[in-house]
Amino acid sequence: MTAYDSVQRLGSHQNVITTRLNEGIGLSHKHVKILSTDLFPNGYQYHHERSYMKRLREKQVNPYNFHMCWTQGKKDKLLYLNKSKMWYLTAECSVEGTLTSSGSLFKTFESSGVNGWSNIFSTCCTSMPDAP
Repeated sequence: MTAYDSVQRLGSHQNVITTRLNEGIGLSHKHVKILSTDLFPNGYQYHHERSYMKRLREKQVNPYNFHMCWTQGKKDKLLYLNKSKMWYLTAECSVEGTLTSSGSLFKTFESSGVNGWSNIFSTCCTSMPDAP
């Protein structure tokens, strides 16, 4: 809200936050460790690092998380995460809105009480690869 001009100049709110974090860290004399983009990739790798995406598809890297920044809109993010084999929800649970408070699956789990919510993992999650 206080950096509209910076957002316009730097191209995104994320760039402004990064700049402000760097300033704050520098002023406080703290040290920061940056997470490996092999283990915590983002949308930049998806859009600009073809060699990384090839290694991902060939299971030469096995990231913990794939944060799809650099991608506008939820629909594209879900599509790209699916293509990357980094989406671990079943098709039933991937439909937009199904797990929101007004969504069909949410209502099903909620109406079944605690036992219903205990089934969310078996209903929604696909098998995930082993952690690196």
